[in-house]
Amino acid sequence: MKRIGLIILSGILLWSTFVDVSRGQTAIAETASTEKTAPSESDLQLRVLRTALFQGPTDQNRLDAVLVLLARQDREARAVLLSALIAKDTPAARRAVCLGLIRHRGLIGNIANRDDFLEPLLGMLMTDSPEEVRLASEALLVFEFDQISTRLTKLAQSTDLEAQIRVNAMYALQLWPEKEVVSVLIGLLEDPDREVATASRKALVDAFGIPATVDPKTLRGIVTQLQAKSTSQIMRDLMLVQRDQAAFQSERMRRIEAERDLWRQRYLAVLDRDYIGADEATKGKILIEKLGSELTAEKQWALRKVPGFPGTITPEMRVLLLAAVSDPDREVRIDAARVLAGKSALDPAETLLNQLKQERDKEVGLAIFSALGEACFFAFSPGSPIKLDSSIRDETLNRAATYLNSSDPLVASLGAEVIAKLMGLNSLTPEKAETYLKMMAERYVKARNQTEKIKAPLLSSMAGLASVPGYKAKASEISRPLFVEALESPDSANGIREAAATGLVALDKSAALKLFREKNLAADNSAAVRRIMIGVTGEAGDASDLDWLAKKLAANGDAEPAWQAFLAIMNRQGANAVYTWASQLAEGGSNATQYRELLNLAATKADAEKNENLAAQVRLLLLEIHLKAADVPKVSGVMAWRLLQQKDIVADDPFITKVEAWLATPDVDSDKKTTLIQTLAGVKKPEGAEWPNWTAKLKGWEEKFIPKSDTNTTNPPASQVSTS
Repeated sequence: MKRIGLIILSGILLWSTFVDVSRGQTAIAETASTEKTAPSESDLQLRVLRTALFQGPTDQNRLDAVLVLLARQDREARAVLLSALIAKDTPAARRAVCLGLIRHRGLIGNIANRDDFLEPLLGMLMTDSPEEVRLASEALLVFEFDQISTRLTKLAQSTDLEAQIRVNAMYALQLWPEKEVVSVLIGLLEDPDREVATASRKALVDAFGIPATVDPKTLRGIVTQLQAKSTSQIMRDLMLVQRDQAAFQSERMRRIEAERDLWRQRYLAVLDRDYIGADEATKGKILIEKLGSELTAEKQWALRKVPGFPGTITPEMRVLLLAAVSDPDREVRIDAARVLAGKSALDPAETLLNQLKQERDKEVGLAIFSALGEACFFAFSPGSPIKLDSSIRDETLNRAATYLNSSDPLVASLGAEVIAKLMGLNSLTPEKAETYLKMMAERYVKARNQTEKIKAPLLSSMAGLASVPGYKAKASEISRPLFVEALESPDSANGIREAAATGLVALDKSAALKLFREKNLAADNSAAVRRIMIGVTGEAGDASDLDWLAKKLAANGDAEPAWQAFLAIMNRQGANAVYTWASQLAEGGSNATQYRELLNLAATKADAEKNENLAAQVRLLLLEIHLKAADVPKVSGVMAWRLLQQKDIVADDPFITKVEAWLATPDVDSDKKTTLIQTLAGVKKPEGAEWPNWTAKLKGWEEKFIPKSDTNTTNPPASQVSTS
């Protein structure tokens, strides 16, 4: 009987809709038959919208079509919508119409002749699809309660209908915060059909907050109170109840999540302990097991262990790492991309590119793209064992170009970084290289008046490309004007001027140094810019730069780079110039290390220039320094040089005089004196040389300065003698 009742009621409910739709379709057909000319723009639009509604590739396409059709409000458009509602073989179209009506339920006046939708929507309540029932019930809210309350109540109370249809009607009713609905639901609490009675109790709890275990007397009291309230008061009370329920559920979920996190931390701590204590082979097995786990926490734990894994990544582990890039969990995908960014030898480029094409999460996509750039860079680097199709590199560059033009500074910076990285391999054709160089320059110009965040990363990438031999000429033409302009930026904290200075140096050191001198960057407010100026001076500077570099040798922060630049220029000068500067620095209070380093350099250059007088003069100064420091090996080295130069010693030799004065100093430890004399005695003579004066001097020193108990001590080998 219930099945027969359902069929009869369904026929009644759908008949009027069928008639209206038929009339609409007839009107369309009659219009088409009387047309003697080409279809109007309205007719063409209607065809497109109908196709989009019934055959659209996405839910959004179908919903867009519905919204346009609702806005048209003509009979032909209405016929299309109604035909979709009653077409059971196109459920996606039915859902789209419901969603369109739901969008308009706050704007009832905007839907002309909305009564057309009543019967089809009621008909949808007779389906066994919970999703369609939900959407149809929410779509019915475009009507006034009085228009549908009687129909829904009859459906809910009709014992001739199947229980599911009655339950569906109750669901539609409970969306209305009306006292009449409470009465209907309470009346169904004692329904002979247990499914209906249970559903009514649930509806009272879910929609009106009436406790499930309330006794009949209390229930009557609640009903009496509801009867005395207006609809707005009932709605307000429901909002308060739902707020309290939401707060309770939120707190309950918070406690559950806290307990879950606690147990997860404990479990992972145990995993860490077992992993740390395992040998390499066991660690590999643990990682493989956890990478293949169905638990997200275990996968993430394993992924974070992979970078520090001491063993070789096995083929099985590689497969699991690549599979993690497409894991359903976004956090796993991010971790996998970060791991693969440092594991380019696993040849992940193709897998990364395939996932990037499907990825919808922005953060995950950026991580994957970054790893893809690294993988391509590794694969196309000279000597790489990986053979990757150039189409993957080209597609990566194309995607990088798209990223570059993003309005998001982070995305644009990453695009520029990947372009610079792959172009840095110097493997693109000149035409392609020029295209990307111009693209980066145009993006920088576009950002010039928008945001500072992208300008420094862009200039840094452009500066990196300026040093690539194959692109230097084009980079100079395209990028140099932007570098010069950026050098004038008043803001030194954002890295723009540093990037500009770096780019200019990469293009041409000499030209850059000339410009930097003109702009007096040696006194720039930016420490980073000053360092670049100092660095390029060391590489391309000359004697004219020594004055200002010398003034920085005592400056905080700049002293060490200034000294390295000063020394680099000194290496390009003659012995006399080096000696002169050593003397000047000593007079100006230079530190002993710098003074000694310049004297050593001057001595070496004097030897190379065969300037024996200067060489002797400088080494005499070095001898004083080494004696003062009691540096026996270095004193011995200077004396060995002097003996070889003089082919023995002469009377009143200043070198001998200084050594003898040191030996005669009472404050010098006797052991050091003994060590020096014994070390000097070990200096090797050239074959056939006699050096009688030197031999006599050593004997005299031994008798005068070495205690008798030490005279039989074996002399150290001559190999210990320093030549510096």
